[in-house]
Amino acid sequence: MKTLIWFRDDLRTQDHEALQTAVTRGSEGTAAVFIATPDTWITHGVGTPRISFTLATLKSLQRDLAELGIPLIFESASTYSNVPRILEALVRTHHIDEVHAGLEYGVDEVARDRAVAKALKQLNSTLVLSDTQTILPVYEIKNKSGSPYKVFTPFRRAWEEKFMNTRQDPTNEPCKATPLAVQTSDIPDAFVGYETWTSTVPWQAGQEAGLSRLEDFIQSERADRYGTNRDRPDI
Repeated sequence: MKTLIWFRDDLRTQDHEALQTAVTRGSEGTAAVFIATPDTWITHGVGTPRISFTLATLKSLQRDLAELGIPLIFESASTYSNVPRILEALVRTHHIDEVHAGLEYGVDEVARDRAVAKALKQLNSTLVLSDTQTILPVYEIKNKSGSPYKVFTPFRRAWEEKFMNTRQDPTNEPCKATPLAVQTSDIPDAFVGYETWTSTVPWQAGQEAGLSRLEDFIQSERADRYGTNRDRPDI
């Protein structure tokens, strides 16, 4: 089976169920793709700092994926409506059996994924979505009537109970993949309509930098005071 891992906002290799599944199932080859949608980003109010940070993170991700034997393809679709066409072309060209991605919950993102799934079905390929943004599947936390909770405390209790009953170790970085024979793309430094943001030094991009900041936070006094200070944006 040939698989494609479609990265969206989850630009990492560790604790990434969709990536892990794609590598495991990609016995005949795995490749990765990121599809930029700059016009949709503008519509959604995404600013220059985030775009610059995303592009820098993609360059770091590309290096991390290369160590796993996974080439990263960079495509630009302008808007979400053009994404199915790009994935169709990749599936046709490389005979992809499954496209794996992390589940996203936005209205436009859900509509995009439905359109992609429909397009891939016509090619006998499948879009496989995994939970990469949440510890537990969002739609599984329901009250006794099968509806979403409206009050936090009972939701928290139900969440904790399900977590303890289904607890498992995080998905570690996958083993090396069987590479799919595709050309790794160059990642641009900027997009038309977005100037390069030059104030990124305090926020180094990439998985390792993020893990380092997380570890620093956990080991600091800020973590001990998080319960009382979490609503203070000035801290």
